[in-house]
Amino acid sequence: MADLSQSVTFRGTEINSATVIQGQIVGCVVDQIDYSEVDVRQFTEPLALAQGLDVGGVWLGARHIRMAGTVYDLTRAATGGRIDVLEALFAANAVFLVDPSSFGFAPLQFLSLSGYVRTIYARSNGLRVSYNRDQFGGNYNDPLAIPWTVTMLAKNPAIT
Repeated sequence: MADLSQSVTFRGTEINSATVIQGQIVGCVVDQIDYSEVDVRQFTEPLALAQGLDVGGVWLGARHIRMAGTVYDLTRAATGGRIDVLEALFAANAVFLVDPSSFGFAPLQFLSLSGYVRTIYARSNGLRVSYNRDQFGGNYNDPLAIPWTVTMLAKNPAIT
């Protein structure tokens, strides 16, 4: 289990750090992470003229990761800037463009509840932010919070 009260980094960038400035939350927090889904591959074939299946071995495939969080800042413009930074960080091809030999996979690191640093090499599928006119009402200089989500793929299901 991930301890979301501690550091969470992707590509070496902290994505779970928020502070309080002037009585307002400022920064980015990870509210939820789910890395439990792992693809399973197995050969199955219906038996001819009989009930049941013929089955082969079991292999683990890719691990799927879903994260959700919120960015906060003192002004709408500053909050939008934080979303822009997250979009660049989680761009699906960003890691590949910097280092083609990585095939787009970079370390996602977090602390487990038992205190161990855990690493999953994952590729982002891009940041998702849903903009709703009613959600962002208020004055330009008002504080703002914007929720975000990202899905990622880990080609190796191992968590080291």
